[in-house]
Amino acid sequence: MIHEGRFDGKVVVVTGAAQGIGETVATAVAHEGGQVALVDRSALVEGLGEKLAATGADTLALVGDLEQYGECVGVMARTHEHFGRIDILINNVGGTIWAKPYAEYADTEIESEVRRSLFPTLWCCRAVLPYLLDAGRGTIVNVSSVATRGVNRAPYAAAKGGVNALTASLAFEYAEHGIRVVATAPGGTTAPERRIPRGDRHRAERSGEGLVPAGRRPDRQFVPDETLRDAGGTSRRHPLPRLRRGLVHHRCDPADRRRRSRLSPRPTTTGGTMTFQSFELDDLEKQQAGAGAPYLEFLRRPGMSVGLYTLPVNGEDRQHPHAADEVYVVLHGRGTLRIADHDQAVQAGSVVSVDHGVDHRFTDIQEELQILVVFAPPESPEG
Repeated sequence: MIHEGRFDGKVVVVTGAAQGIGETVATAVAHEGGQVALVDRSALVEGLGEKLAATGADTLALVGDLEQYGECVGVMARTHEHFGRIDILINNVGGTIWAKPYAEYADTEIESEVRRSLFPTLWCCRAVLPYLLDAGRGTIVNVSSVATRGVNRAPYAAAKGGVNALTASLAFEYAEHGIRVVATAPGGTTAPERRIPRGDRHRAERSGEGLVPAGRRPDRQFVPDETLRDAGGTSRRHPLPRLRRGLVHHRCDPADRRRRSRLSPRPTTTGGTMTFQSFELDDLEKQQAGAGAPYLEFLRRPGMSVGLYTLPVNGEDRQHPHAADEVYVVLHGRGTLRIADHDQAVQAGSVVSVDHGVDHRFTDIQEELQILVVFAPPESPEG
């Protein structure tokens, strides 16, 4: 499925782009308006670059061995030099080289599996982070696997388990810097015969039995929309996604996600005294839409008030400094919060506090912002 314009103005690096999932993802990003750096160890990636360029896409084809840290650094530097920025990195390199009981693996084979399916992701994350930190925003999508508990592929499972751990660690470590780190875990895929072997083909052939066939499993199909959705940030609502979606996730019913995050306006009493209230976010959205106003206050207590604030893409935030301290919790969207002379990138999961009397407003709204706002003490009636 193509979402026209989803990657407009974005520079996306896709590794392992010469074939398979990487080729499909890179092609979709280009068709959806992204500027794409296509990276692979095979020169076949240059042919894909020419093919996409013929459709009007802005691409850069780079050949590099991403099992080597120095080449990862070079790829990111050349991408940044060519496009002037990097917004998204999709780490796709990896795949089982041998399939056999663990007791039959040679030490060199174990090392090859881990080097193939963990190190490219490990190195590329490290190489891209300086550019994302300088920009104050960015997204890393790591392609993991459901095979972290697979049979007859223990080294590959260990490598992808490392990808999962890396994803979770970086998600927590860089959330405050506006950098979102997520992963997707496909199963087997339906694809043509591989044009590029995984690992050292000659070493694999010398080892005898156990080499994974060049084709891929025909019984499942991975549609890369999950990877594209994570990269483009287009899922409708994922409250605090850096904490939840920063971990490896599998597809689940969006309604289940909403049910886990809902609030509902039901006062609850204990011994005749109200002790807490809960609210349904869906109900609050309906009330806000019915009122036709960007801000809906839904709770006021002696020490605080809480409201829901929504701003459309490219919308204008007309607020002025408040007499109360504020906390913003971004539920959905992406933009910038300008606080005095500082620009702070925000996206779903960002939590920002602003002291009373400080001039601030939301700008550069790239995706509709839905924000939970807490005022302490309560916001004055004049706003």
